[in-house]
Amino acid sequence: MDSGRHRSFGTIKHVHRENNNTDKYTLCDYSYIDNNVTHEGTALVIESQQNEISLFDRGNLFVLNADDHQLKVNYTKPRPSNIPKQYNYIQFYGITLDSLQQLMTNNLCTGLIQSNYNIEYIDKAVKYNTNFVQIKNKYNFLINAMADTTISKHIQLLELEAAQQEEQRTHYHKLREYNKHMERIREVENALTSKTLSNYERNKLQNELIGLRQKKVDKPAFEPSLRTQVKIDELRKSLSERSLQFSGYLTVYKIVDPSLPETRELYREIEDNHLADTDTKQSIF
Repeated sequence: MDSGRHRSFGTIKHVHRENNNTDKYTLCDYSYIDNNVTHEGTALVIESQQNEISLFDRGNLFVLNADDHQLKVNYTKPRPSNIPKQYNYIQFYGITLDSLQQLMTNNLCTGLIQSNYNIEYIDKAVKYNTNFVQIKNKYNFLINAMADTTISKHIQLLELEAAQQEEQRTHYHKLREYNKHMERIREVENALTSKTLSNYERNKLQNELIGLRQKKVDKPAFEPSLRTQVKIDELRKSLSERSLQFSGYLTVYKIVDPSLPETRELYREIEDNHLADTDTKQSIF
């Protein structure tokens, strides 16, 4: 064995070489220091290059790069396993958000997703708002419906309709007050035509009529907000035409978590003494 090959043992390059030579998943015992915290464990190698490996352990996907000066890789030691690499290539058209999330839940996915409305997702602490999403090696990838999707549109429509109904109630109240005022004028005018009134009664009614006529009460005109009505019509039309849908393709990888007892029971090559005890050692994230 040459000295150069020997020096590569326990390195990312070593993991990459072993991973390239098998059709099964490679295991990787790792130890690295990040922000003065040591992280150790046994992970599944998802992808590898000469200077970089993508690892999966304890429900998290993380990357170790030999050129990353923000962390110190103590060692990465590959071990063979009998864990098969299983995946499905799926094309989909016009499916719902719930159906899409079911495809990606507890799975590692790579592919392209397109929606008929904008959606929101977070990648590496950055929030995106788009209808075109390209993902690579994402585990449990989560998409959130945006404000222009069906549920939010229903809420917005209800709020606008409530505002419009309040406009109508205000108008009907003013109209009722106006009609009440005009009806009293007619009642007083009719009463004054009676020949049986005493002088006191006549003077009292005449003074009331003068006050009623002097009081300025205009007949209210109902002028609903044109902008509100246009928005209501647009929302109703949009909701009747379509809801949030997704189309695209995904390669869905079935992976196992090396830290789980059921995985270690099924694949005996994952030995307990290689695994970090979560009670005594630091978590990856």
